[in-house]
Amino acid sequence: MNDCLKILLLIFFFNIIIKTYNIDESKVKLSMRKFGKKRIIADVLFINGCKDTKLPHPYRYRILHQIEQLNAANFDCFELYYLNLNPLIALDFHIIIFFRCPWTELVDKTINLAKSLNKIVLFDIDDLVIDTKYTNIIPYIKNLSLYEKLLYDDGVNRMGKTLKLCEGAITTTETLAQELKNYVPKVFINHNVASEEMFKLSQNALKII
Repeated sequence: MNDCLKILLLIFFFNIIIKTYNIDESKVKLSMRKFGKKRIIADVLFINGCKDTKLPHPYRYRILHQIEQLNAANFDCFELYYLNLNPLIALDFHIIIFFRCPWTELVDKTINLAKSLNKIVLFDIDDLVIDTKYTNIIPYIKNLSLYEKLLYDDGVNRMGKTLKLCEGAITTTETLAQELKNYVPKVFINHNVASEEMFKLSQNALKII
């Protein structure tokens, strides 16, 4: 897929979101606000609930690559780890996307504030770790100790709680989308794709072969 086609697809994808929520497109670009000591101007905030040192690939595909796609379509983006979250940051973004983010009081307050300001709040997930009815059938989970299982289930349940607070979800496949529709009314699909760097490395590898 060439670069122009990728950009057109991304613009089309986020235009669907904008039209679905009846957004005034003239207001997508935000005015300057001050958040603490740092000035932030952005359209989309990704809140990362997945520690990238333990699971680097979901973060790479669902945050870094989507930010790259959005930047190519002229959207300004920012990311933040969920444990560093301040609910007031919702003031400065039009779309807030929680990726694999477990529920906390600060997450709850951020979502409630964003909704009160008519911001779009979405949940991005690339598998079904949002309900124990799915995770209980994983062989690895069946072999956990009682304490480990309780800890794991707590994370799954809190992730599902965040999902249900959101207005919609973004996921990677039609199968996942069908399941997520049981929890939120709107589900969008944005497939995992290679980054520009991965594409260039692949092109270089082909030349060597």
